Amino acid sequence: MTEDRRRVYRIVSCNKDIKNYYLYTEIKLLNTCNYLTTVAAFGEYDAELMCYAHSKGARVVLKGDVPLSYIVDPVNRTAWIQEKVQLAKSRFMDGINIDVEQAVETGSPEYYALTALVKETTESFHTEIPGSQVSFDVAWSPKCIDKRCYDYLAIADSCDLLFVMSYDEQSQIWGDCIAMANAPFNQTLTAYDQYISMNIEPKKLVMGVPWYGYDYSCLNFTKVNHLFSVFSCNKLIKGVI
Repeated sequence: MTEDRRRVYRIVSCNKDIKNYYLYTEIKLLNTCNYLTTVAAFGEYDAELMCYAHSKGARVVLKGDVPLSYIVDPVNRTAWIQEKVQLAKSRFMDGINIDVEQAVETGSPEYYALTALVKETTESFHTEIPGSQVSFDVAWSPKCIDKRCYDYLAIADSCDLLFVMSYDEQSQIWGDCIAMANAPFNQTLTAYDQYISMNIEPKKLVMGVPWYGYDYSCLNFTKVNHLFSVFSCNKLIKGVI
């Protein structure tokens, strides 16, 4: 895979019931999108998809998640990393996407353990699987979204890519829930400026966009200056493929 290709990062989450549907979707994308470079496999391992992705010059990486309280202990952290490296090797995969979305307080043991996890995982994968890719999923903004107060700069410096989850941006709702876009345009772009202002290299940021939206049911109306605002927390997910 040439390194000058634009990165398109696709996350796949499949199970037995929808395996054939997702496999068809991914193969269709690989056939039609010349820029698809990485498939992150969330869910069951699919050797057919992995082989087909490789035939198209795309990577397939596994998902990594672990309770942060467990990997505060360096021994546990090393064991977890080695387990993932061996799993990737046995399946001929090309790296790992670390998807840890747990609340962390700045300066806590978990705060430092998470940073160490990303650094040590990257070092191990790069050593054991030359050319492998290690990415880390971050919230749509670095402003402690859902209490995820991570050391974003150190994590970005340690791994190959940050996958920015620019969706479900209404996660922190302390008052009335007002219907809004899944990923509001201005809010989303402002968040990328925030990451870049932390001296994170822009080329390491991968924009994650939703393939779904929400239908909001109207619970009540509030009249403000002859305009009506819709308030609702009853959201129905709508998938789009």
